[in-house]
Amino acid sequence: MNQFRLQAAFLLICVYFIGYVNCAKGTDHHRRKGSKVTTAAMHSSSKQSTTGTTGSAGRKDVEFTAPMENVSVPLGKDGVFTCKINQIVHADHLQLVWLRLDSQTILAFENRLVQNNPRISVSHEDRRDFSLHIKAVQPEDSGHYACQINTNPLSQMRAYLDVLVPPVISATETTEHATVREASNVTLKCAASGHPAPAITWSREDNMYITPRGEEKALTYNGTELSLERVGRADMATYLCMASNGVPPAVSQRISVKVEFPPMIWVEPKHVSAWIGGSATLKVHLAWNLYRTEVEATLCMRF
Repeated sequence: MNQFRLQAAFLLICVYFIGYVNCAKGTDHHRRKGSKVTTAAMHSSSKQSTTGTTGSAGRKDVEFTAPMENVSVPLGKDGVFTCKINQIVHADHLQLVWLRLDSQTILAFENRLVQNNPRISVSHEDRRDFSLHIKAVQPEDSGHYACQINTNPLSQMRAYLDVLVPPVISATETTEHATVREASNVTLKCAASGHPAPAITWSREDNMYITPRGEEKALTYNGTELSLERVGRADMATYLCMASNGVPPAVSQRISVKVEFPPMIWVEPKHVSAWIGGSATLKVHLAWNLYRTEVEATLCMRF
């Protein structure tokens, strides 16, 4: 059914632009020879540019002069495919068509657009170098594209558009903060999306060492989860989860870890001196969790 629709669309548009006779020949050969947009082309695992068989009655010397290169473009930037022919393409003999293979869609005939998409345009230089322009690429633009000439059989070049997406940290799948009792275990999670898949790196905001479960202490740790075993007061800090995939900007998330422990009492300084008849000040410190209270006592001595 998809093959029939593509052949019908090819015929109707050709009739409009270059006349029924020339187009009917190309469509008839397109049907009999099987030189069509194939499912295999749509799902090519290699994603490499390939050249179809060239040649037609009276035009056997028409061929592509260079491969159509795969293109990797950051999200929001412009992508361009270029198709180079070894001689001038005359509309009364040959017709160059731009296709989106994934959806089996005809995009343009040389410099005439078929799809009503303001982000797509076409251009050519001396009717030899033909270009398909895609402005402000979006993730849905990723896929296989083809440049095709209605020789007998059809000649085709295809390439892949890879849209690169910067990382985004998922708030719903990332730990916001954690409160844990001393000597317990805690696992911090960080999830991010993007293309290519982002790598996750952990560190501490105070640049102190991290000791993941089963690992040696280090300044950084790689992985979507950071597990801390038998946490102590030294593990109480703000941790940074950074996601990067080579597509700027990298992003990070701050995750605070609070450790609950029994109250502590200590005195500073431990030795106090005073003149006879004078006074001395003793300071007592009390701490629990992240909070700290100072109790100051003044002792007056007279001799």
